[in-house]
Amino acid sequence: MRGKFPLNIVSIDNTVPTTPGAYVLVNTSNNAVYVGRSDTDLDGRLKNHLPEREDNAWIRRSFSTDFYYEPTTVIWRVWVGANPPDDCRAIWL
Repeated sequence: MRGKFPLNIVSIDNTVPTTPGAYVLVNTSNNAVYVGRSDTDLDGRLKNHLPEREDNAWIRRSFSTDFYYEPTTVIWRVWVGANPPDDCRAIWL
């Protein structure tokens, strides 16, 4: 994944594309607080996690300070079991 970037609007605007992708929010100890994805606009989804916009009280209390991200060109599907279809993709953290 790409990063580590500060979780602020300038950093998001300067680094994150408006494409589908996955992201990880981390705290000051670099522990993962939240793992998410956007099927359409990664830039916009990360902006929803800015402290002044965050709806999720648990994420707000965990003091996310930075993020990592990976843009994708596919829509994500979760596959449980053996032999996933060819269009399934994964990012290893």
